[in-house]
Amino acid sequence: MAAFRRIDLRSARNVDGMTELHTGSFEALVARPDTHVVLDLATESRALLILFGGIAGGVSMPVFEFFRVAADVPAKKAFLRDPRRGWYQLGIPGVGDTAEAVKRLLDDVIAKAAVARVVMAGASAGGFAALQFGALCRADDVVAFSPQTFVDAANRARANDERWPEQIAALHREAEDRRLTLDLLDVLPIEAGNTRFHVHVSADDPLDLLHARRLADRSGVRIVEHERGGHRLVKTLRDRGLLKPILTDALAARDGERGVVP
Repeated sequence: MAAFRRIDLRSARNVDGMTELHTGSFEALVARPDTHVVLDLATESRALLILFGGIAGGVSMPVFEFFRVAADVPAKKAFLRDPRRGWYQLGIPGVGDTAEAVKRLLDDVIAKAAVARVVMAGASAGGFAALQFGALCRADDVVAFSPQTFVDAANRARANDERWPEQIAALHREAEDRRLTLDLLDVLPIEAGNTRFHVHVSADDPLDLLHARRLADRSGVRIVEHERGGHRLVKTLRDRGLLKPILTDALAARDGERGVVP
């Protein structure tokens, strides 16, 4: 297994300037609660998998378990977690206090990785992040499981979505003083582009279906509805042996399948 790194970015503006604090196995680094960014750019691969954890505490699947599934996927990897529980809108400790800081980190990691394909993936709040940054960083493929597609007050009220009240209230307080992305329709492309967005959702979770289906008319979006799994769909897919193949297929898409997505 490749060595992973826990990275401190507080004084860094690019990957080369990162200060390495710890080295070790994937399991050891991800198990540390103060580890928010873990990179493996040494693996011999022309693909990069960027994986976003959900809200700390595991609203859909424990972060460690989600990351562990991807540990032996044959690709370079970047693993991100959001201990601020702000749908990555409040940045990441050691990276910055904004989504723009997270995007700069991702741009630097992608440039440093020097790969032919970039895939971003995540579940729940991590799925929100994968969709947002996949669009902003022009990833090749995005795989989102049971993602929120809005966290703003108006849409939540219309949908009667009352999940994660404490985290949402804190996020909305921050939004009073600065501009945050609270609705993915503000960032997902309307016109044809190169990014494919695969949104996996369970048909037995009405709220998740509502969140997913509102993206259906955006360019490159494909909604995949599974019969069961609820909001913990990603765990169900893992237990059925389907999660790793979904990620592997996204990473291994043939170059002939790329190009402008209608």
